[in-house]
Amino acid sequence: MGADADITVFDLDRVIDRATYDEPLQYSEGIRFVFINGVAVVRDDQLVDDVFPGQAARAPIQLRVWSRSNYPWGKVKLLLPNEQTGALEMISREGETDVLAVFGNKTRRLGVHIENKLASGHFTPYQPEVCAARADSWVRREEYGNYEEWETVLLAPVSFYERNGTDARKFSTFISHEEIAAHLFYA
Repeated sequence: MGADADITVFDLDRVIDRATYDEPLQYSEGIRFVFINGVAVVRDDQLVDDVFPGQAARAPIQLRVWSRSNYPWGKVKLLLPNEQTGALEMISREGETDVLAVFGNKTRRLGVHIENKLASGHFTPYQPEVCAARADSWVRREEYGNYEEWETVLLAPVSFYERNGTDARKFSTFISHEEIAAHLFYA
């Protein structure tokens, strides 16, 4: 009694996830109501504007243990198609990581390579592949936080993601500028 509760009321015959790889920001259908801490955030299948009753769930053991945002640069070799023949060959490419953050606990470290794009930006040729190859080549290197596992994150406006979907989907995770703004300004 007296404790906060989260409740979801859905129509079993209508509930369906509409999000796809091409359009990841689509809402599910058939979700009649969602109450967080007793406050309606979805009412009659519609998101309620300007209510933010929840709290962030944080994993206490995952700590940022190392980071750098001075555009760490690296040269990597990876298998790419030759521009003239199309045949696969080992090619050297240079590039930088906008932000590298390492999270971990006593048993593991995860390197997160963040690529930030503006709405008007674009990818350089094979940029997602080069980012992944760079992340892989920096595994267990002290100068890059000594991580064992890695993820690549694209941080960009939804309009950039929609315009560059094929390459954008090559990143492990996409976080929109709009999601961050909503979290920061309405929390």
